Amino acid sequence: MSKHLSPAYQLYSAREDASGDLEGVLEQLARMGYEGVEFAGFFEKSAKEVKKLLKHAQLKAVSSHVPLQQIRDDMQSVLDYHEELDCGCIAVPYLAEEDRPGAPGFARVLETLYTFGRQCKKRGISLLYHNHDFEFQKTESGEFGLDFLYSSVPADLLQTELDECWVKYSGQDPVAYLQKYAG
Repeated sequence: MSKHLSPAYQLYSAREDASGDLEGVLEQLARMGYEGVEFAGFFEKSAKEVKKLLKHAQLKAVSSHVPLQQIRDDMQSVLDYHEELDCGCIAVPYLAEEDRPGAPGFARVLETLYTFGRQCKKRGISLLYHNHDFEFQKTESGEFGLDFLYSSVPADLLQTELDECWVKYSGQDPVAYLQKYAG
């Protein structure tokens, strides 16, 4: 698999500025040399409006963080928005305590990821999971929650958006995790 991966900026890092002036932030990122952005919300703008701003700045929507509850509430609208935006990846950015590996809600998380992953795949969108440190707590099976998650949902339905900072913070080897989930 040889894909050209261009530099992209995670808009979560500039969320306060972007909420007031998304157009200005996108233009500044393009001037800095970025080719794409990862959204963490769309600042109450329609997909059509965001697409127009991206086109003007000559940027691409590489991915987007979408809260699990928003996915549960209306999977079709989430997919429609991302399809119109031509955004090829949707990442689940975080799990509430009751939904984490080992918690009572985790089985429902797996079901949601499986169902949504199938719908994403049909539309040519990749579903990703963005980790933090809590996924590196051991489950009853003795494996890390992150590994349990990826062994429970097939790779053709769920890919990783590995946050190396959180891997390191949890005490694990970031390079080993990159190698473990390479591809």
